[in-house]
Amino acid sequence: MNQKSCTKNQVEILCFKPKIDKEEAIKIARKKPFLRREKGQVTETNLMYKPFMIFKYEASIRKKKIKDAIIENITFYIAIDMITGLGFEFEKFDEDRVDRIFVENNQIIKESISINKAMEEASRIAFKFKLKLSKFGFEVLREEVKPIGMIYKPLWIIKFINKGRESIVGVDAIKGTRV
Repeated sequence: MNQKSCTKNQVEILCFKPKIDKEEAIKIARKKPFLRREKGQVTETNLMYKPFMIFKYEASIRKKKIKDAIIENITFYIAIDMITGLGFEFEKFDEDRVDRIFVENNQIIKESISINKAMEEASRIAFKFKLKLSKFGFEVLREEVKPIGMIYKPLWIIKFINKGRESIVGVDAIKGTRV
């Protein structure tokens, strides 16, 4: 759902499209509750957006010690969780899975790490990849890690109350898992 304009309390973001709606998120949050409170009454449900910095890694590689080895170009992506600073790699970035939308400022979970720290983590992941390649007899001739931008992942935050005690459950709005 693309919106055309925003209010002064809104910001435009690029986010993965949610697949899990509010009602389904509540059902997921109630499954196998960690605490009895999650069987209580839902007092609040919010769709929040968690920031991830996305980087593109490109490299040219070839087999070591082979005179006329074929040079292969490889590409993968690195996502850095801007809250924890942890990163992971993935093969394909599907732009059809993202949307540019306007959300309220208070729906965005603020980053805890800087873009420089995210770049350091992306470089660390790229270095680990190079080490792995080296173990398999490949060398990297050229490589580049470049930032693509910030993309937000939607999360449902559900508050329950039971016998006066509150609990909070997060549900991944894409995978439908508790977080």
